[in-house]
Amino acid sequence: MRAGFTIIELFIVMVVLGILAALMVVHITNVKEHAYLATMQSDLRNLETAEEAYFVEFNTYSSALPSARYSPSANDTYTITSASVTGWSATVTRPNDTGLGVTSCHIAVGSSETTATEWPGAPYCP
Repeated sequence: MRAGFTIIELFIVMVVLGILAALMVVHITNVKEHAYLATMQSDLRNLETAEEAYFVEFNTYSSALPSARYSPSANDTYTITSASVTGWSATVTRPNDTGLGVTSCHIAVGSSETTATEWPGAPYCP
Protein backbone atom coordinates (compact mmCIF):
# COMPACT_ATOMS: atom_id res chain seq x y z
CA MET A 1 0.00 0.00 0.00
CA ARG A 2 1.39 3.43 -1.02
CA ALA A 3 1.13 6.54 1.15
CA GLY A 4 -0.24 9.78 -0.37
CA PHE A 5 -3.39 11.45 -1.61
CA THR A 6 -5.62 10.36 -4.46
CA ILE A 7 -6.66 12.65 -7.30
CA ILE A 8 -10.22 12.69 -5.95
CA GLU A 9 -9.07 13.90 -2.52
CA LEU A 10 -6.97 16.68 -4.08
CA PHE A 11 -9.87 17.69 -6.32
CA ILE A 12 -12.27 17.92 -3.34
CA VAL A 13 -9.80 20.13 -1.46
CA MET A 14 -9.47 22.40 -4.50
CA VAL A 15 -13.27 22.70 -4.84
CA VAL A 16 -13.67 23.57 -1.15
CA LEU A 17 -10.92 26.22 -1.40
CA GLY A 18 -12.59 27.66 -4.52
CA ILE A 19 -15.93 27.96 -2.73
CA LEU A 20 -14.30 29.68 0.26
CA ALA A 21 -12.49 32.12 -2.05
CA ALA A 22 -15.76 32.99 -3.85
CA LEU A 23 -17.49 33.67 -0.52
CA MET A 24 -14.62 35.89 0.56
CA VAL A 25 -14.82 37.98 -2.64
CA VAL A 26 -18.55 38.59 -2.08
CA HIS A 27 -17.89 39.63 1.52
CA ILE A 28 -15.07 41.99 0.55
CA THR A 29 -17.29 43.62 -2.09
CA ASN A 30 -19.99 44.28 0.52
CA VAL A 31 -17.47 45.74 2.97
CA LYS A 32 -16.10 47.98 0.22
CA GLU A 33 -19.59 49.25 -0.64
CA HIS A 34 -20.29 50.10 3.00
CA ALA A 35 -16.98 51.96 3.19
CA TYR A 36 -17.82 54.05 0.11
CA LEU A 37 -21.25 54.89 1.53
CA ALA A 38 -19.69 55.89 4.85
CA THR A 39 -17.26 58.15 2.97
CA MET A 40 -20.08 59.89 1.11
CA GLN A 41 -22.04 60.36 4.34
CA SER A 42 -18.96 61.74 6.05
CA ASP A 43 -18.45 64.17 3.16
CA LEU A 44 -22.01 65.44 3.64
CA ARG A 45 -21.49 65.90 7.37
CA ASN A 46 -18.28 67.84 6.69
CA LEU A 47 -20.12 69.93 4.09
CA GLU A 48 -22.79 70.66 6.69
CA THR A 49 -20.13 71.92 9.10
CA ALA A 50 -18.61 74.12 6.37
CA GLU A 51 -22.03 75.52 5.43
CA GLU A 52 -22.84 76.32 9.05
CA ALA A 53 -19.48 78.08 9.46
CA TYR A 54 -20.21 80.07 6.30
CA PHE A 55 -23.67 80.96 7.66
CA VAL A 56 -22.20 82.24 10.94
CA GLU A 57 -19.81 84.49 9.03
CA PHE A 58 -22.08 85.77 6.22
CA ASN A 59 -25.63 85.19 7.57
CA THR A 60 -26.60 83.11 4.53
CA TYR A 61 -25.78 79.68 3.12
CA SER A 62 -23.44 79.40 0.14
CA SER A 63 -24.32 77.86 -3.21
CA ALA A 64 -20.61 77.48 -4.05
CA LEU A 65 -18.17 77.02 -1.19
CA PRO A 66 -14.52 77.86 -1.94
CA SER A 67 -12.13 74.91 -1.85
CA ALA A 68 -10.39 76.50 1.14
CA ARG A 69 -13.59 75.99 3.16
CA TYR A 70 -14.50 72.49 1.94
CA SER A 71 -13.26 69.75 -0.37
CA PRO A 72 -14.75 66.24 -0.57
CA SER A 73 -12.87 62.94 -0.35
CA ALA A 74 -10.95 61.59 -3.34
CA ASN A 75 -13.22 60.46 -6.22
CA ASP A 76 -16.27 62.19 -4.68
CA THR A 77 -17.84 65.32 -6.13
CA TYR A 78 -20.45 67.53 -4.51
CA THR A 79 -23.17 69.80 -5.80
CA ILE A 80 -25.06 72.29 -3.69
CA THR A 81 -28.49 72.12 -5.28
CA SER A 82 -30.06 75.01 -3.39
CA ALA A 83 -28.93 77.60 -0.87
CA SER A 84 -30.66 80.55 0.72
CA VAL A 85 -30.90 82.36 4.02
CA THR A 86 -33.29 79.72 5.38
CA GLY A 87 -31.69 76.44 4.25
CA TRP A 88 -29.65 74.46 1.76
CA SER A 89 -29.40 71.04 0.13
CA ALA A 90 -26.56 69.17 -1.52
CA THR A 91 -25.61 65.90 -3.19
CA VAL A 92 -22.33 63.97 -3.03
CA THR A 93 -21.65 61.61 -5.93
CA ARG A 94 -19.10 58.85 -6.51
CA PRO A 95 -18.41 57.51 -10.03
CA ASN A 96 -20.10 54.15 -10.72
CA ASP A 97 -16.80 52.47 -11.71
CA THR A 98 -16.51 51.19 -8.13
CA GLY A 99 -19.36 48.70 -8.58
CA LEU A 100 -21.65 50.41 -6.09
CA GLY A 101 -25.38 50.04 -6.18
CA VAL A 102 -25.74 53.52 -4.66
CA THR A 103 -23.64 56.26 -6.25
CA SER A 104 -24.94 59.38 -4.51
CA CYS A 105 -26.16 60.63 -1.15
CA HIS A 106 -27.90 63.89 -0.32
CA ILE A 107 -28.72 66.15 2.59
CA ALA A 108 -31.23 68.93 3.19
CA VAL A 109 -31.04 71.47 6.01
CA GLY A 110 -33.50 74.15 7.02
CA SER A 111 -36.25 75.02 4.58
CA SER A 112 -34.87 72.84 1.77
CA GLU A 113 -37.11 69.98 0.79
CA THR A 114 -36.58 66.50 2.16
CA THR A 115 -38.16 63.22 1.14
CA ALA A 116 -40.53 61.31 3.39
CA THR A 117 -37.85 58.75 4.26
CA GLU A 118 -35.12 61.12 5.40
CA TRP A 119 -34.60 63.31 8.42
CA PRO A 120 -33.80 66.98 7.83
CA GLY A 121 -30.09 67.57 8.32
CA ALA A 122 -29.13 63.90 8.06
CA PRO A 123 -27.25 62.36 5.10
CA TYR A 124 -29.54 60.10 3.05
CA CYS A 125 -28.36 57.43 0.62
CA PRO A 126 -31.33 55.88 -1.22
